Amino acid sequence: MKNFVKHASESINISKVTQELISAIMNMTGDEKYLLLRSKAENQQPFNYNPKTIAKQAIEMVTNMSLSEKCRLLGELKEIKGLSRRQFARQKYVTQVHMAAKGILVNGYTKNISKSGVAIDTTKAFELKLAPGDTITMNFAHPQIRRPVKITCKITRVTRNGIGVSFDNYL
Repeated sequence: MKNFVKHASESINISKVTQELISAIMNMTGDEKYLLLRSKAENQQPFNYNPKTIAKQAIEMVTNMSLSEKCRLLGELKEIKGLSRRQFARQKYVTQVHMAAKGILVNGYTKNISKSGVAIDTTKAFELKLAPGDTITMNFAHPQIRRPVKITCKITRVTRNGIGVSFDNYL
């Protein structure tokens, strides 16, 4: 199972991680909370299952964890429960992409893709001062049929190294 790992250059906000974990726990069923507590209590003392206090027990467990344990658990929950801001899972997909943005042809490479969007490596987006909300048209090889598709999208994120876009229509 993958662990939730941050690069050393990124700072981890322990409050945010704790808040995300507690939110995830509060959205679990009683049985899911019980299974979580049981799995984490294997090396510790057994606990009494009480449906009225199971949420409190789970939250206490999280607050007593180290940061690395919290990050690991959050990663596990995100993987198992599909907890994410994204509606569709992204998969790694690298192919050349040609985009028309502000009347200029821009080339790049896809990094990952989902039914609703794609991350693209390109330094030109930052140079052209593209911004979230800008519309672009792009051509690239569809991941399943491997034939060129032309699609219109909106930019959702711009960084020095690339952009994130959401498709106007799902792939």
